[in-house]
Amino acid sequence: SKILFNEVTIGETDNMFNRYSFDITNVVRDVNSIELRFQSAVLYAAQQSKAHTRYQVPPDCPPLVQKGECHVNFVRKEQCSFSWDWGPSFPTQGIWKDVRIEAYNICHLNYFTFSPIYDKSAQEWNLEIESTFDVVSSKPVGGQVIVAIPKLQTQQTYSIELQPGKRIVELFVNISKNITVETWWPHGHGNQTGYNMTVLFELDGGLNIEKSAKL
Repeated sequence: SKILFNEVTIGETDNMFNRYSFDITNVVRDVNSIELRFQSAVLYAAQQSKAHTRYQVPPDCPPLVQKGECHVNFVRKEQCSFSWDWGPSFPTQGIWKDVRIEAYNICHLNYFTFSPIYDKSAQEWNLEIESTFDVVSSKPVGGQVIVAIPKLQTQQTYSIELQPGKRIVELFVNISKNITVETWWPHGHGNQTGYNMTVLFELDGGLNIEKSAKL
């Protein structure tokens, strides 16, 4: 798709599994319009397949009994929408989630992910937290991060400094081996235990960003 803001092209997309953001600082007005121009996913897939001449990428088409569309492996869309053995061919087209405008003059938290990791040799649990920021301030942004997991009696504080640009903050949280951590089990195999976690970023300029999640 092609995205136009106030009749100015601000970006293009070709992957439904990605989240896209575009800078509209220089085109925003008091009254604004947004336009999205979609290309047929079926035609796009066919064009990409035709343009790929180095080697064949199978399968060209699904089995005839599925009555599906071809070349699904050349487009980053929900694969089953081109047909599957259990469903019809309904190639999707449109906006998957809401469109919104976000304004900020210091920094913005774009992505926030975490992964629990069990250290078998030390017999303890650790948590890796990764946060991606867009820092628009012309100067470094300092502050601290407070990670709290009350039921695991865990609270740790980290000092950070974000340089201008796209920045990644990686934190390593150690869970005391004296704390019993109950794991999550599928229904019928055990308890579905979860632990609430809050991560608070206290940054220069009075900017506070808080994220909540369940481990």
